[in-house]
Amino acid sequence: MDKKILIVGLLLFVMLLLPINSAYSNIGIHVDKNSIILFNRGNTLYVGGNGTGNYSKIQDALDFTNNGDTVFVYDDSSPYNEWNIRINKSINLIGEDKNTTVIDGSGHSIIYPEVTGIITGFSIINGICGIISGRYMENIIITDNHFVNCAIGIELHSNSDSYIISNSFKNFYIAINSNSFGGCTISDNILISSGDIYYQPSGDITLVDNGKYVITNNTLICNDIGEYRKGIYLSNISDCIIERNEFNGYINSNAIYLWRGSCNNIITHNNFSNNRDGIGVVQKSNSNKITNNNFINNKRDVFIRYIDTKNNLLDGNYWDKWIGNKIKIPLFQKFPHVAFSLFGFAIDWHPAKEPYDI
Repeated sequence: MDKKILIVGLLLFVMLLLPINSAYSNIGIHVDKNSIILFNRGNTLYVGGNGTGNYSKIQDALDFTNNGDTVFVYDDSSPYNEWNIRINKSINLIGEDKNTTVIDGSGHSIIYPEVTGIITGFSIINGICGIISGRYMENIIITDNHFVNCAIGIELHSNSDSYIISNSFKNFYIAINSNSFGGCTISDNILISSGDIYYQPSGDITLVDNGKYVITNNTLICNDIGEYRKGIYLSNISDCIIERNEFNGYINSNAIYLWRGSCNNIITHNNFSNNRDGIGVVQKSNSNKITNNNFINNKRDVFIRYIDTKNNLLDGNYWDKWIGNKIKIPLFQKFPHVAFSLFGFAIDWHPAKEPYDI
């Protein structure tokens, strides 16, 4: 244990030397002093282990924090059977090892951050909701955690400029559910879905109202044969960037579904494979750009309901169904690709001849 204390002490000392406006190296986010102060020169409180003065419960340590403090949780006393953990100070909550520092919610909602802060390094299991934010927050960072057997992994309420990065989600109904005002960044997460969704409409990532999300470098794999599970579900969401994600196995639904006035979104450089529909666009979802994606072995690559949508663009995508890829003759490779949908069709005038390296 003395060795662990020494290692943790050195780690925190290095963190304290970082300038406030530096990048958080593990997640690649530039954070300046006007948004959130990472690892401020506060105190460090310890939970678990056998050090003198260590707390036995996470909530007990949090109750004694001040803004800028760090709560470091050892894995020695894991699992921590706690729920309704309230964070009402701007602090850093850090687990020793995300694989071995376990918080078991026993069917309750587990962590409630109510102010700016960082949550990292935990396995958060068996909760109704793993992390559920307070309203009107900004700059919360949730990174490098495992969420297992949580009905909802992360739920953000009316947040802005928050970050969900490098987490994994397994055995959930909804991995990420958000109605953030100023959007947030969802990046480098792994979602492996199974089981039935308990309400509709929704998706593994469900975003409702407002917009300006950046969704990049995520892997979404569906092992569920249920009819309704979607990958990313957008409802009344605009001005999002969905880029360099992997969607695989949504065999009875849509990998991405734009609904109820989701407009001006950019969907680019993604891989869609083995899905029923790669992308669905319906109900006044207008002026979206679908460019430079790979569509491989989907039943239907793009479904656009033209009776109630307009001005959606297809350009530069790779389609394994394109005649120019089926017949490798120069004449046929000059043809556009036509994506037929309900009451109309869309044309990609510049289909790619080879899949993109994404």
